[in-house]
Amino acid sequence: MLKTAFEELHRLLLQGDDFEALATQFSDDKSSASRGGKLKPFKSGQINSEIFENTAFELSASNPISQPIQTRYGWHILKFIDKTPVASFEKLQPNLENQVGKDSRSQIVKAKMLEQLLAEYQISNQKPNFIQLGSNLTFDSTKSTWKLSANADANQSVLIVKDQIYVLQDFLDYLNTNQRLVNSKWAKTQLIKKQYASFLEQSVFQYKKDNLEKENEEFAHVINEYREGLLLFELMQDKIWEGAKNDSVGLQEFYNANKQNYVWPKRVEGSVARSTNAKHIKKVRKHWSRNKSNAAIAEALNTNNEQNVIFTNGEFEIGHSALPNTFEAVKGVSKVIQENSNYYVLNISAIKPESVKSFEEAKGQVIADYQVVLESEWLDELRVKFDVVVHEDVLKKVNELISN
Repeated sequence: MLKTAFEELHRLLLQGDDFEALATQFSDDKSSASRGGKLKPFKSGQINSEIFENTAFELSASNPISQPIQTRYGWHILKFIDKTPVASFEKLQPNLENQVGKDSRSQIVKAKMLEQLLAEYQISNQKPNFIQLGSNLTFDSTKSTWKLSANADANQSVLIVKDQIYVLQDFLDYLNTNQRLVNSKWAKTQLIKKQYASFLEQSVFQYKKDNLEKENEEFAHVINEYREGLLLFELMQDKIWEGAKNDSVGLQEFYNANKQNYVWPKRVEGSVARSTNAKHIKKVRKHWSRNKSNAAIAEALNTNNEQNVIFTNGEFEIGHSALPNTFEAVKGVSKVIQENSNYYVLNISAIKPESVKSFEEAKGQVIADYQVVLESEWLDELRVKFDVVVHEDVLKKVNELISN
C-alpha cells in the first residue's frame, strides 16, 4: 500500500476511526487482519526490525497511534494495546544474580576483587590448620547434617576480618546451608578446605558490603541522597498527596471557591457518519430523516465486508477530532459536509451549553489543584520555620559543572 494511502488511514485514526475495522479491511497481513490487526505479545529483540520495535515501545495509553513507518516488510501503523512492565528487581534478582555469577568475566572480576580485599583487610586465620578444624566437626549421615564434635567450642574463633569475628558455629552453619557445593568423593580434610575457602570469600565480600558506606565516600553520599529522597517522598505522600485526597472538607471548600475553573465546554450529543463517498453519506442522511437506527443503516450500507460508512456516537466537545471543522451545532440531521476527501453528516440529539462541572465530575482535577495549593502552603511554613542560606560560590560551581 502506498505511503499516501497510509497517511490517509493515519488521519482517519486520529479522527476517531476504529483501528480494528480499518485493519480488517486494509491490512495485507492476513494472519493479523482477521484479528483486527492484533499481534501476539513480543519482547525487545523478537521482531526483526529495529524501527518497528522502537516505534512500538515508544507508544503508550496517552500516545496510542504511531505515525506510518516503513520496514522491509512494507508500511505499518501501530496501535498500543497493553504493555507488561518489567518485573520488580526483587522478583528478577535471583535469576539475574545466577546469570551474572555464571559468566566467566564475572568470575575473573570476582577473583581479582577478592585478591585485593585479602591484601587490604587485616585477616586472621586466612589459612588455618584444616585437619584441626575438621576434628571439631562431624558429619551425621543419617540426618545429612554437620554438627560439632563432643569437645568442640562453638564460640571458638575461626576467622577475623578486620573487626568482624566469625566463630566455629558460623562455619558450621555455612557447611549445612551450602552442602550442594560439596562433591561426595572429597575426603573430609579436602571438603573442609574447599568449604572454608568459600566461607572466607563470602565473609570478606559481606564485610565489604556491610561497610561500603564507611569505606567509599561517594557511595555514602549516594546512599544519603537516597535516604533523604525517601524521607521527602514519605513527607510529600503523607502531607500533600494523601493529605489532599483524604481532606474531604478541604476539597469541597476548594471546589466551591474555584468552581469557575472546572467547566464543561459546549458539547453536542448524537452521531457522526463519515465516508469517502458522498453517495453513501447522502443515503445515511435519508435514513436518519426516516428515523432509522445506526445499526440498521450500517447493515444496509456496509456490505461485502466493506465499511463504506463509519459511525461515531456519543458526546463531543466542540472541536473534537470526530467532528468536521465547519459543522453548525444545530439539533437534528445536518446537511452533507465535505472536508478534504471525506463526507460527513451529523444527527444531533442534544446541544449542551457550557456548564460548571459537579464536584464528582471535577474531583480528579480538584485533587490535583488542591495538592499544588497544599504544597505551596507547606513550603511557606518551612520558609518561616527554617533559615535558608544559599552559598552563591558553591551554586556557581555547580551550575558550571552542569553546563559543562
